[in-house]
Amino acid sequence: ILMMGLYMALRPPLEDTGNGTAEAMLYPRLISLVLTYVLLSAVDLRLRIIPDEVLLLYLISQLLMASSYISFSALLLELIVGLIFLFILFFAAWEFKGRIGLGDTKLMGVTAMTAGIGYTLSMVFMAFMLSFVYSVIVLLIKKKNRKDEIPFVPFLTIGMLLQLMILGFGGRT
Repeated sequence: ILMMGLYMALRPPLEDTGNGTAEAMLYPRLISLVLTYVLLSAVDLRLRIIPDEVLLLYLISQLLMASSYISFSALLLELIVGLIFLFILFFAAWEFKGRIGLGDTKLMGVTAMTAGIGYTLSMVFMAFMLSFVYSVIVLLIKKKNRKDEIPFVPFLTIGMLLQLMILGFGGRT
């Protein structure tokens, strides 16, 4: 409930030019979001990396689509808040020395820049909860030990899909 309230409070209002552009652009943005996360999940599971090229392409495509219906000032504010979030994540990754991957950090930062901080926080919260449950299970059945790494993007993807199913994308993806 707290995350839902935070999401609703922090997301900028959807601006429509009156010709349906905002609603029409949500679907390509949503498809881009889902496909990017599914692709990055597969790459993370197999190679344990998050390619910067994919993140950059995702960021640019999302910003181009958003610029068709979000004012420059709202888009700039979202970028600034997302960058601040990214720097906080980089600090956390540095502080926890390898427990949070830099690729995961960059993906969460780019998502905050394009989907909004409220959406991203809710998605990340769900991903952390899912990865915690998974970690407890694999530790209990002794498939992994505490030092083993697990790819985090698949949990972010599931968290994103849960976010979409529970809260919808409410005009922000």
